[in-house]
Amino acid sequence: MITRIKNRCLEERILIYILFFTSILPFVLIVENIIIDFPFIANYKWFICMFSSVIFLFFVLKGKYVRTIKVIFIGTVIFGLLPFGWFTAGVSNNFTIAYSFLIFISISYLFENKLMIFFMLCEVLVVIIMMVLNAYYPALFLNVPIETQLIDSIVQVVITFAFGGLLLGTFSSSYKKEKEILNKYSLLLDEQNKELEKLTMIDDLSQLYNRRYIFNYFNVYQNKPNRNKLLIGMIDIDAFKEINDTYGHDLGDQVIKYLSNELRTIVDINGIVGRYGGDEFIVIIENANQVLYEDIVKQINQISVQIDNIIKPITLSGGFVSYDGKTTVDEALYRADILLYHVKDSGKNNMIIG
Repeated sequence: MITRIKNRCLEERILIYILFFTSILPFVLIVENIIIDFPFIANYKWFICMFSSVIFLFFVLKGKYVRTIKVIFIGTVIFGLLPFGWFTAGVSNNFTIAYSFLIFISISYLFENKLMIFFMLCEVLVVIIMMVLNAYYPALFLNVPIETQLIDSIVQVVITFAFGGLLLGTFSSSYKKEKEILNKYSLLLDEQNKELEKLTMIDDLSQLYNRRYIFNYFNVYQNKPNRNKLLIGMIDIDAFKEINDTYGHDLGDQVIKYLSNELRTIVDINGIVGRYGGDEFIVIIENANQVLYEDIVKQINQISVQIDNIIKPITLSGGFVSYDGKTTVDEALYRADILLYHVKDSGKNNMIIG
């Protein structure tokens, strides 16, 4: 039973707890009133409250007529039990106000939008009317001896605090649970967004940045107010078509993966490496001096890899140009490409800085 209640939405759990409380509370108060010799007329409201709450609770636990029961129950409390309780206790009993406040909290939990505002306004109106009647027509209200009121007040302290604690505790517990669920889904969404972002900017085969990311990088760079010069290199694998034709595309893919890792390791934190397309790569070196530029290009030029059954060592050719953002990116890439093909025509396996 407890598990089934916990699995319900916050609104239904609040309603169940309120109905359960208002099923037990009247019995306790009736017994208390009899013991302290409180006028018996005050018990009529508790009989109505107890029997109606038991009936309502029965249907709510079965998941039937929940919305209708909420409206009928709160309407009965505001227009029936609240004013009747006031007549039998009088405004001099501060716990009539306390109960009014608890009803107000319950309305905020059970309803929303126009219906919530309607019931809140109705309760405020009922309370104001009762205060006016008590002030101008005190004879309408029950006159209870001070000793009896004192004992009743002590009991009411326990009841109002218990009921208030139940409402606030339920809301707090539900809020924490909802927050945990929200955090869980938020973390999951972040992970999915990272995966999606990775798919949009990482080349699947080489695990290097793709063309889209590279050109976004250039767009950001060109919009910077203070730009340091970049060194842009266009690089491709020597005789890669021959490798694919002779040894197959699977081995060709292994070559791309291996060389991608080599390039990424050499450039490291000094810039980025991307797969421009096919066997062609782009290297962008940033925030470095001329000595570091030349050292990185030298290391790239020294790459010579022997893979599996490929007879000849695999080498790279490339052309590098400086870029300060004053011209178009296409122009810089074109100049680097011209240098690359010059290396190809000159025997391959070399890097030129133009």
